[in-house]
Amino acid sequence: MAEIKFRCPECTQKIAVEASAAGVKIDCPTCHSRLVIPNSETGPVEVLVRRKLAIVGGSSDAVYAELQKAQAKAEKAVEELNQLREKHTSALQDAQKEKETLTAAHKALEDEAAALRPLRDELTSVKKSLTDAAQREAQLRASAENVVATIADELKQTREKHAAAMQAALKEKESFIAARKALEDEAAVLRPLRDELSKTAANAAELRTQIAAAQSDADLARADANAATDAHAAQLEAANSAEAGLRAEVAAAQSQRAQGEARLTEHAAKIESLHAEHTQMTGVIEELLPLREELAVAQRELRTLSESAAEKVRGYETRLETAKNSEAGLHKQLADLEARNKAAQERITEHSAHIETAVRRVMELQPEAEAAKLLRTSFPKHRMNSHACATTPDRPRSSRPRRHAKTRPHSPRHASLIRSCANSRRGSRRSSPRPNGSARRTRKDWPRSSARTGNLRIISPH
Repeated sequence: MAEIKFRCPECTQKIAVEASAAGVKIDCPTCHSRLVIPNSETGPVEVLVRRKLAIVGGSSDAVYAELQKAQAKAEKAVEELNQLREKHTSALQDAQKEKETLTAAHKALEDEAAALRPLRDELTSVKKSLTDAAQREAQLRASAENVVATIADELKQTREKHAAAMQAALKEKESFIAARKALEDEAAVLRPLRDELSKTAANAAELRTQIAAAQSDADLARADANAATDAHAAQLEAANSAEAGLRAEVAAAQSQRAQGEARLTEHAAKIESLHAEHTQMTGVIEELLPLREELAVAQRELRTLSESAAEKVRGYETRLETAKNSEAGLHKQLADLEARNKAAQERITEHSAHIETAVRRVMELQPEAEAAKLLRTSFPKHRMNSHACATTPDRPRSSRPRRHAKTRPHSPRHASLIRSCANSRRGSRRSSPRPNGSARRTRKDWPRSSARTGNLRIISPH
């Protein structure tokens, strides 16, 4: 099976892996640097994590243990740093989500405000129309009140005139009745005089007849007749004068009657004119009744419009109150989101502080790694004790390299033992004498020792 051989860029450790493991991440067994297996032997080796740890053996077990503890602390610090980074990333994502939520809430508020703007304009127009309607109603009511007041005044004046005319007519009627009664009384008084005048006229006729009859006997009783004639002539003159007085009285009574009839006719004309005025006023009132009905209809329509407008205003106010409540709820949500954002910022600050602490811890471990490196270069090379490394005795070396077995991945303790054994073996080979005085072999004649590292073979240089 094809293999890929390469060196660690940090410690130049030889590493051989199968070609199928290209691109896999591994740890260098010597310096524990995280590497990516190249696609070919000439390809670049990518170093993900650089670790320069000193590998010592023999009597430096305490230093090695300290280095292991430092490495564990460093790995734990890196894990904590990764956790803090993940928490920081999640906090940033939460903050981004909260920011998006705040943006959506702000946009919803703007949309709600944009939706409420036409309602506010419509409410303003409705209020303006209500104000105009109220002004128009006030004007109509004022004009109607003026018309009603004018009609009431005219009607009152007409009624007063009619009442005065009726009182005057009643007075004239009473005076006419009194005059008529007086005339009737005078006629009743004159009736006996007329009867007496008629009797006197009859008596005069009889007397004339007697005179006519006695004229034949005038010669006989001329003296007596002259005396009687003179007496009768005096009586006739008295009767004529009495008749003339009665005629004058009758003429005066007729004149008074004519005056009373004229005054009665005048009063009747006045009564007719008052009746005509009353009829005219009744017509005016009848003409005003439809106007009053129209005014009542207009008032009812205005009241209906006012009620509908008030209902719309109440609806708009309800919607406005609902919008205000929703806006207050959105503001509250916005405040909660801002509080959560602030808490997230505080958590991010805390995570950043933790990250800075972890970085400081890593930086504090760096001098220990440098000290381990110095120990590696300064400590003497010697063989490891048998309890420190379970290795097989040295076998005769041959120029032909052995095939390395591919086994399952080793544990961290197994890898540590392998590194210690490899380091001890390198020291022992450098310090041991060469058998039979043989000359120093070249690099290509170096034997290869393999460790069970899965698809990975560690090639020791000595």
